[in-house]
Amino acid sequence: MASNNEQNYLENLPDSVKYNDGFFSVLRMHDIKRKINSCKINPTAFNFNENIWNYELWINCIEMILDEIWFKLSGDEREEISEYQDSINKFMSECVIVEVKTQTVYPYKKNEVVNKTKWLKIKKLIVNYDRLVRDYMDKYGFGNPDGGTEEDDY
Repeated sequence: MASNNEQNYLENLPDSVKYNDGFFSVLRMHDIKRKINSCKINPTAFNFNENIWNYELWINCIEMILDEIWFKLSGDEREEISEYQDSINKFMSECVIVEVKTQTVYPYKKNEVVNKTKWLKIKKLIVNYDRLVRDYMDKYGFGNPDGGTEEDDY
């Protein structure tokens, strides 16, 4: 659903340009970047809104951004991205990052235990993957149009 500012913007456009996929792509990417920032605050926390761990949501959001820019990437760039995806998918399928342990006696409290070694390995992969996708966003004009700083990206 469009915000008031977005609605006002759309109402004031001439009919010939009311639908502009570029505008909606920017809105989608803005929402995705907002989710990424939220996930980065506590990546090993469980996200009850999305029903997955924040680090998994972070990866999913990178994938959504990648979907927006994929058509611009060269074959070599796509291959580089695919290597990151394969590494992350392999690691995620083989390793449990956060283990939920339940007490065996009353009150049966659940504790989440983060495997720090595994977390640091997957975090490095996710951060590098994130940075690579951001670099391609900037390269193809999907990032900051003025070539802003890295802090401006998300």
